[in-house]
Amino acid sequence: MSSELGSKPVETRFDHLAPPSRRLRVRHGFGAVVRAMKTNRNVEILSPPQQALLNQLLPVARIATAGGNEHLPVRLRTHSIICGPSGGGKSFVASSLGMRLGLPIMVINVSSWVVLSAKNEPWTFSLICDWLGGLHGKGGILVLDEIEKLTIPNITDWNSLVMLELHSLLDGLIPQAARLPSSASPSGDLWGESEADEPPDPALRTKLAECLRNRVFVVACGAWQAAWGVMKAEIGFGSTVPQQSTPSSTQLLSISPELRKRFRNEVAWLPPLGLADYLTVSANIASQIRDPKILREWNALEEAAIQEAMANGLGMRVFEELMLSAMLSAKGRQEPRLETIDPPSI
Repeated sequence: MSSELGSKPVETRFDHLAPPSRRLRVRHGFGAVVRAMKTNRNVEILSPPQQALLNQLLPVARIATAGGNEHLPVRLRTHSIICGPSGGGKSFVASSLGMRLGLPIMVINVSSWVVLSAKNEPWTFSLICDWLGGLHGKGGILVLDEIEKLTIPNITDWNSLVMLELHSLLDGLIPQAARLPSSASPSGDLWGESEADEPPDPALRTKLAECLRNRVFVVACGAWQAAWGVMKAEIGFGSTVPQQSTPSSTQLLSISPELRKRFRNEVAWLPPLGLADYLTVSANIASQIRDPKILREWNALEEAAIQEAMANGLGMRVFEELMLSAMLSAKGRQEPRLETIDPPSI
């Protein structure tokens, strides 16, 4: 089955997933995958929507991290929001910005934010200060994941405190309560306020704030899952898949207006994957599989996996499950080894 599947062009293998008016006119056979196996192992694989979003944000990230903008008559508003349904790879795109630009990346899940008033340390803002100190005045990418958790209907004391700290972060300010890394302590010692270390340089807070304002690109990721309108559309043979429409910008106001206005008005949308996107990503991943047994199982399981992904909106995570299934299936086809197990002693 795998050899047949690998030899059929994409159009004939997946025609039944789409009505005639929307069928793909792509004719790249998966037989070419085997010939392309010997490629670099660490390849960044993005879906077409992810690549388009990355291209959209790269110029903004370059400007935000290059420095030299402090002399402009107005402060640039570069903080950006990525909005897309769960599983689309929003945080991966945000992290890819740092990889493409060769800049350090810090990813913070807003749901696990530890406020400055918490009894337990390290506080999240203090960790950010330590990261800023490690930049040594150079650029960096700061990713705020699951920003939609700070929604107005769910306001709590914790939410309110996190939003106040986020306001300071996005305004390029370092709260007085935040512990600063000691300029005298070796890297690895976070606070540097023990008796053995010198206290932080008073000018360090100003330096970190300048770095935050002029050398850091802040990008927030949110799903706003309920905001993505879902309707059913026939795709052939009586099956249906969800068709998701892009939320309006006003639906993103579920977060505090004070928080929303600190980001660019233009939202970076990451739409759900379509059939052509799934096929493109699958072909790119298959081209990097070096083990012919795993490749054979990948090709055999691919069609069913993509059908399930289309039906349930699984997004990029379907390929993680597909890879595991292919590896397990390839391993299961090997002849089992007999092992002698000693019976338990009574």
